[in-house]
Amino acid sequence: MKHLLNYALIAITFAIFSTSISSCSNDEDITPKLSIPKTINLVPLMTIAGDHSHNDMAGVAEEGDSWREQLLKAGYKCDIKDNCYQVGLGDFEDIQEIWIKHLRDAIKTIDSPKASKSTSTKQYTSKDTRLKFAKTSNTAVLLVTFGSTMEGPHSTYAKEVAAFRKAFPGTDVFMAFTSPLCISRWFTKKNEYYGQPYEYFEAFKTLAYENVYVQSLHATKGVEFNGGKNSEGTLHGLKNYYDLFVGQNPSVKTCLGLPLLSSVEDIKAVGDFIYNEYKAEILNGASLVLMGHGNEEDADSPMSTANTYLEVEKYLQSKNSDIYVGTVDCPTVSFDRVLEELNKKYGVAKKK
Repeated sequence: MKHLLNYALIAITFAIFSTSISSCSNDEDITPKLSIPKTINLVPLMTIAGDHSHNDMAGVAEEGDSWREQLLKAGYKCDIKDNCYQVGLGDFEDIQEIWIKHLRDAIKTIDSPKASKSTSTKQYTSKDTRLKFAKTSNTAVLLVTFGSTMEGPHSTYAKEVAAFRKAFPGTDVFMAFTSPLCISRWFTKKNEYYGQPYEYFEAFKTLAYENVYVQSLHATKGVEFNGGKNSEGTLHGLKNYYDLFVGQNPSVKTCLGLPLLSSVEDIKAVGDFIYNEYKAEILNGASLVLMGHGNEEDADSPMSTANTYLEVEKYLQSKNSDIYVGTVDCPTVSFDRVLEELNKKYGVAKKK
């Protein structure tokens, strides 16, 4: 009888255990919380802290599926004020110096550039009257970025323009956007006009600038830099506009400075800066997750957008394994990938 009771108890226990297991379907995994929540710091790996940084990364303006909210659901600590850094790379002098070096390197490739000098002031107004500026030099420096409709990034742009004016005295420095939507919305909002590159090139031709130096303020050689054709079949991207201008104006001394992350040396320089900037938090136990933008297309080139971000991560992880890079649009460098790596390391099962 005693043995029969033991077998009965074992059978009942097994049945209860089996029922418990079967009730946890694969579509609804239990997510164990860490006994002490791991802190994750989120930082934009972008020129500015704009819409993606505020909404896709931190979830400031709208609740939903931001990186921060996904981390919270998984059991990590990621406070919107303490752990989401709203500062763009372009705010830092060390990063600005990399772009400045790129333009100086590009200028060195010009055959006998004209010396920059002051000229009698000439006013320019485009046919639609939106683009207006004064020519005071024979040399134009055009900085080109994607653009933003948010207030904060425009203070970053002001710092970048000031840095280039200091680095290239005696030149006329301008800022252009490659996003028509950002241009129109900011103009409607502030009555301040950032033209597209081709609009400035038309102006430079009209005003007979002798030197035109162009510097990309993009992070990588993505579509906003390399270009292509949009859905309407028209040219898009800085390089397309630049090549067209050069072909139509062979007598103008021109050059094009490369984006921030264009070489192995750039990756190391930016990686060193990022590591040193956030070293204290990392050594204090926080993981660092960087948000890049990227493009949907995932080219096989060694310096494609996706591979560039992966190389940044690889270099940073050589300094500390608790640093990760995700992007908004690169499928192979997604935030899902980063979250999976964090979950593996810290024993948090990802919800399906």
